[in-house]
Order: sequence, then C-alpha cells, then structure tokens
Amino acid sequence: MSAAEIADPLLVETVERLLVATCTFDEVEPGELTRWSAPVWDALAEAGFPWVGVPEAAGGMGGSLADAASIVRAVGTHAAPVPLAETG
Repeated sequence: MSAAEIADPLLVETVERLLVATCTFDEVEPGELTRWSAPVWDALAEAGFPWVGVPEAAGGMGGSLADAASIVRAVGTHAAPVPLAETG
C-alpha cells in the first residue's frame, strides 16, 4: 500500500473531534427529518473538510482520495445531517 492510499492520521483525528463536538443528539435528531444541520456544516466548512480531495487548482483543499474517504466515513459514522459527500 502506498502512502497516497493511507489517510492522514491528524486529519482523521481532527474531523472525529469536530464531529464529536457538533453531532449532538440535539443536532442529529432534527436533521433526520430535514437532512440538514447548519452548525455541523459550518464547523466542517470552516475547517475545509468538504473540499478535501478536490485539487487546489479547482478551488479545493487538496488531499488524497483516502483523506476524502476517511472524512465521508466519519460523517456517516456520526450521522451528520450534511451533504458532505456531494461536495467533492
């Protein structure tokens, strides 16, 4: 396995901490109906997570496909009601 296929551990830890802090019951439960949580999205967007995996030349944050997949996996694990996968 090459280094490009392994997600950055610091990135994974950071997105996990952000999601633990923002994906509270009070945010996720109403998001089940609306499929949206502005506070969760705002925190992810402020950190640039929706654009990891998009080349910098295209307005993204860069990063590998493994990084982007790790972020999407974490968002799903935390049931974050945001359209993160659709942004990449």
